[in-house]
Amino acid sequence: MFTIANVVQPETVEDAYKILIEERNNIILGGCAFLRLSFRRINTAVDLSKLDLDYITEHGDYIEIGATTTFREMEKSPLLNQLYDGILPKALSNIIGVQFRNIVMIGASVYSKYGFSDLLTALLALDTEVELYKSGRMSLEKFLDNSYQKDILTKIFIKKNNRKAAFHNLRNSASDYPI
Repeated sequence: MFTIANVVQPETVEDAYKILIEERNNIILGGCAFLRLSFRRINTAVDLSKLDLDYITEHGDYIEIGATTTFREMEKSPLLNQLYDGILPKALSNIIGVQFRNIVMIGASVYSKYGFSDLLTALLALDTEVELYKSGRMSLEKFLDNSYQKDILTKIFIKKNNRKAAFHNLRNSASDYPI
């Protein structure tokens, strides 16, 4: 169980970052699906919902995905279903259930670096970069290797190239974490 003293909805990423770093117990709210896994007191929770980071867009040589885009939006995206034999929608389609995928956001999941992440596995197979407010743009692999520091993941970039990719998972039961 967690407790939150304050919730704010800043209008800019800069304001969100300033609030985030003010105190050690301030956090960014994602879909909040995994906050229940811990017992903690959160001073200020920063909700990014007013920052227009919920999108999937195609540019010339890459796909850009905003941090507050849900797993379900990615799973149903016609664009993502066309690329790399639909590896991303396939990787997401077996995660717990539709209700869960409707709230889990790509930025929170990637930023948290969950070892059980189907999404991270698929993104690593692609030529993926992340953009953080303070640290800038870098490869996903470099981001995962870096030590933790407070920042805000704002976007994910997947390069469009002739890469071939596939995804398969193994689970003890349908709602279990992948092995």
